[in-house]
Amino acid sequence: MLLTIDLLRHGEAEGGAIYRGVTDSALTSKGLQQMKASVAQSNQKQWDAIYCSPLQRCEHFSQTLSQQLSIPLTVDERLQEIDFGAWDGLGIEQVMEQYPERSEAFWNDPQQNPPPQGESTDQLQARVFQCLEQLLQQAISGGQDQHLLLVTHGGVIRSVVAGILEIQPKRWSALSLDHASMTRIQLGEFEGQCWRNVCFVNRAPA
Repeated sequence: MLLTIDLLRHGEAEGGAIYRGVTDSALTSKGLQQMKASVAQSNQKQWDAIYCSPLQRCEHFSQTLSQQLSIPLTVDERLQEIDFGAWDGLGIEQVMEQYPERSEAFWNDPQQNPPPQGESTDQLQARVFQCLEQLLQQAISGGQDQHLLLVTHGGVIRSVVAGILEIQPKRWSALSLDHASMTRIQLGEFEGQCWRNVCFVNRAPA
């Protein structure tokens, strides 16, 4: 049994270079076009369902796509971006100026130095993989291969790829993910054992 998941990162969002975690920024017009172009490159008939983050930069596009393709949509809070706590919504340069040591520590090792009142990378990865394991078990119970589209965020996708490839959080920032890029993973069961694999990373069109 094989579960194929396409992870679509949202397009460019309003607000510029900020800690855009749970801050509910809307897509820019460019961001919307980026997502449309990325989806247009894919074989849309392959998807059995769509799952998305509740933040509007993911959910609004997902709702439209679900209606266009006539496939079900599930909004799942576990696919929401990491919560940056006290820094959420603040400019990246602003935080660097106001909290230089704390900011540098976070970028050097986010696992050990989460933002004040923020979510840790371990917490993020735990909830995201809980979602993925549930999707896998649903596919196993259904007894047939499935292909899903998950519309989510850069931090979420990095946590997935890093978890499968056993990359430490301090190296997550090296995983380049363009706006509206598509990352495909496969989860499967073979002789009673579950396995995971990253198939490819597809950069979105400019």
